[in-house]
Amino acid sequence: ERSSLAKKVSCGLTLSLGQEACALVNVIPNLAKVIGSKKTKNTADKSDSIVDLKKMLRHLLSQFADVISRSHDAPLVFFMDNLQWADAASIALLKQIMLVTSGSSSSSSSDSSDKILENDRKNNGQSFFLGCYRNNNDVGKDNYTLWKIDDLGPNVTKIELDCLDKEAVNLMISNKMKMLPLLTSSLADVVYRKTEGNPSFVIQLMTALEKGSLLCMCPIRSRWIWDEKKIEDYELGTKDVVSILADSPGSLSSDVLAALCTLSCFGSCSDRSLIELENELVSSHPESNSKWLSGPLDCAVAEGVLNKKDGQYQFVNDRVKDSAYNLINPEERCLHHFNYGLVLCSVAERNDDDGLFLMAVGQINLGGPKAAGDSDERSSAANYNLVAGKKARAASDFFSAYWFYDYGISYLKVDHWANDYDLSLALYDGAAECALIVGEHVVLSILTEQIMHYARCIEDKLHIFDISMRILMHRSDMSAAIACGIEVLSKLGEDFPEKVTPHVAIHFMEETSEMLDEMTNEELIDHKAMSDSNKIMAMNFLTRLFEALFMIRPSDQPVVILKMVQLSLTHGMSPLSPLAFVLYGSFLANMGNTQEGYRYARIAKALLEKIGSRRVAGAVIAYSTQLMAYAEPVQSVINFHIEGGKAAMKSGDTMYANLNAFFYDSCSYWSGKKLRNVMGQLNFTLDLTKQSNHVLMLVSSFILGAIERVIFP
Repeated sequence: ERSSLAKKVSCGLTLSLGQEACALVNVIPNLAKVIGSKKTKNTADKSDSIVDLKKMLRHLLSQFADVISRSHDAPLVFFMDNLQWADAASIALLKQIMLVTSGSSSSSSSDSSDKILENDRKNNGQSFFLGCYRNNNDVGKDNYTLWKIDDLGPNVTKIELDCLDKEAVNLMISNKMKMLPLLTSSLADVVYRKTEGNPSFVIQLMTALEKGSLLCMCPIRSRWIWDEKKIEDYELGTKDVVSILADSPGSLSSDVLAALCTLSCFGSCSDRSLIELENELVSSHPESNSKWLSGPLDCAVAEGVLNKKDGQYQFVNDRVKDSAYNLINPEERCLHHFNYGLVLCSVAERNDDDGLFLMAVGQINLGGPKAAGDSDERSSAANYNLVAGKKARAASDFFSAYWFYDYGISYLKVDHWANDYDLSLALYDGAAECALIVGEHVVLSILTEQIMHYARCIEDKLHIFDISMRILMHRSDMSAAIACGIEVLSKLGEDFPEKVTPHVAIHFMEETSEMLDEMTNEELIDHKAMSDSNKIMAMNFLTRLFEALFMIRPSDQPVVILKMVQLSLTHGMSPLSPLAFVLYGSFLANMGNTQEGYRYARIAKALLEKIGSRRVAGAVIAYSTQLMAYAEPVQSVINFHIEGGKAAMKSGDTMYANLNAFFYDSCSYWSGKKLRNVMGQLNFTLDLTKQSNHVLMLVSSFILGAIERVIFP
C-alpha cells in the first residue's frame, strides 16, 4: 500500500511540477526516496534562472501539499505548534497552502479545459489545519502571527484555551492521587494559587513536592498526606524546576545537569546533531564514556525533566530548558556554542549533510566573533557562513541566508578587503542580495557603498548595480533607476541614447529590420548562444531598463526592445532573448503588422523551449499567446495561458502568473465558455492576486467583475 501511495505521489508531483519537482529535494531531502531523484545543483546564483526564489519555493511547497492531499481519500491534517514564533514568510506560505489545498474556487465544471492554473482539483476541502499558539505576556501583543491569524481565511475558527480553574485542578489532583475531591480540595487550593491553573506547572509542582517529601504516601492510613503550611512556604515562584530538583533529596547529579545544559544549547529538543556531537567526541577521545551524553539524559527522563520519544530527548516545557541554559556561566556559553559548531561542521562536511551543516553554523554564530580564538578560527567561521548562506539561499530561506552572510561579515578581520578580497566580496554580495529581498534597505545602502568603494573591477560591481536598479524601482524612483541603467550599459560598451527622438527610433528600427531580413525562422532559432559575459549582463540591464521606462517614458521602450534584438543577433541568443523577440513581435503588431508579430511570437516560443529560461517564461508565454490569438482560433491557444501561469509560478514571478490568469479568464469569456465557470475561475484568480498584492491586477478584476453583475444580477 505504501509503495502504491508513493508512486501516486511521485506521478502527481511530476504532472504538477514537471522537472521542478526535483527542486523540492533541496528542501525535503527524503523526497528523493519517493520521486527517485537526487538533489539538484545550486542554481540560486544564476541571474537568468528565476525571478523570486522565495515565491517559487512557496509555490512548489503548496503544490506538494496539494498533491499529497489529493493522493488520500481521507483529509490531510496539518498540525503546527508554537505558531506565535512564525515569521512573515511562514505565514505567507501557510496562506498559500490553505488557498491551494482547500479548493477555494467556486467553479463546478468537470471540463479540465475550464480550470485555471492549478485549480484542477477533483475534490474540495481535503485538508485540515490545526495550529497552536500562545498569546501570553511572554509573546507580546505586537507579535506578527497573532494579528495575522484572522487574515488566514474566512474558514478559520479560533478556540481560546485558558488555564484550569480551581475545581478542575482539584479534579486533576484527586484523579491522580486516587482520592475523593473533598479530601484533596485543601491541597488543590494551594497548588492552584502557586500555578494559576497551568496544567504543566501543576504536574511539575506535584512531582517536586513528592521528591521533596512534602507529599508522601502514609502506609498506616493507605493514602497520601501533606503539610499545607510547608507547601504554602515552598518557593516555586523564585526557583526554577531544575534548581528545585537539584536542591531536593535525590537531586540530579552533576553529570545529568551538565548533559541538560548541553541539550539546552540546541533548543527545546535534541536532533541528530546532538547524536553526531556525541559520536564525534567519543571517536576523538576513545577513552571517554561512549554514552557521556545520552546516559545522563536517560537519567533526566527518569526524573521527569525530559521526555523521550523515538530516540529524541525533549524538555517537558520551555521553562525547564531556559533554566538549564541559565545554569551555564554566561562567559562560557559562547565558547560552548562555538566549539560545538566547529565539531559538527567537520562531521557535516564529511557526510555531505546540508541540514546538519546549517545547524552547526548556527551554533558557531551563537558563540559569535568573541568566541573565536585566533584569526584562523575567524576565517573558518566566515567561510562556513558563506557556504551556509548559499545553501539557505538555494532553499529560498532568505532570512536565514541574510543572517549567515551578516554573521560571516562580522568574523572578517579589519583589513579583510586587502587580505581576504574574494571572501569579503562574496559575503557582501550575498548579504546585499538577501537584504534587498528581506527589506533591510538601510543595511543594503551600507553594503553597496562598501562594495562600490572596494571592488577592483567593473565585473565585481555589476551585481550591485543590478541591486541598485531594483531598489530604486522599488522606491518608485524611476528616473534614478533609468540613469543607473544607462550608466552601466555605457560601462559595458552599449551606449543608449539619453533622449529617444522619432528619428532615433526609426534608425534603430531600420537597422534591426535589415539584420532580420537576412535570417530565416530556422536560422534565428538555431542561432549561436551568447558567450560574452558582459553582453549577457547588458541584456539583463536592458530588461531592467525596459521595466523602469514603462512607468515614465514608455515611448522609449521600443528602442530597448530593438537594442536587445540587435545584441541577440550580433552576439548570440541569451536567456533573455525570447523576451526580446516576443516584445518585438508585440511592437510590430501594435504598428499594424499583425502577421509579422505572430511570426516573432512563434520564434520567441521556440527559443524559450530551446534555451529554457525560467525567468522570462511567464512573460513570453503571456505575450506570445495574445499575439497567436490574432492568427489562430482563440479556443486553440487559450490553454497556453495555463502553461504560462505555471511557468511563472515556478520562477516566483507572481505578476506574470496573475497576468496569464487574467488573460485566460478574459479569453474564456470571449471564446464562449460557460459563464458560471468563467466567474469561478475569476474568483480563484482574484484570491491569488490579493495574496500577491498586485494592485493593477486587482483594478483589472473590477472590469471583469462587471461581467458578473450583468450576467448574474
